[in-house]
Amino acid sequence: MTRFEDSPDLFGVGSGVATCGDIRCEWCGLLHNEGEDERGAYDNDGVSWTQFGDKAICECCFAKIEEAVWQRRRDILPWLKRRVKALEKQLAIDMGLVDEFGDLGEE
Repeated sequence: MTRFEDSPDLFGVGSGVATCGDIRCEWCGLLHNEGEDERGAYDNDGVSWTQFGDKAICECCFAKIEEAVWQRRRDILPWLKRRVKALEKQLAIDMGLVDEFGDLGEE
């Protein structure tokens, strides 16, 4: 599977994290650089990885995740719009409270 943008992180982000030590992709289970931490002789074969939710995802699965998100875009975009509206509504409420009570604790 080919990625839309070959970046060191998900979704075209230009900076990422890499390790030369042992790391397991928590998406597919593949162990990268097995034994490097025990030996302490790192061969500079870095593996890019990122945190996605509560999972450490290695570069081996970046394309799978991006494709999965892309395939669900018709569900994700309306959900994002609803979330933004809810946040805007809450912000308006909060700003109203700030306007009404904002100077109570200030000296």
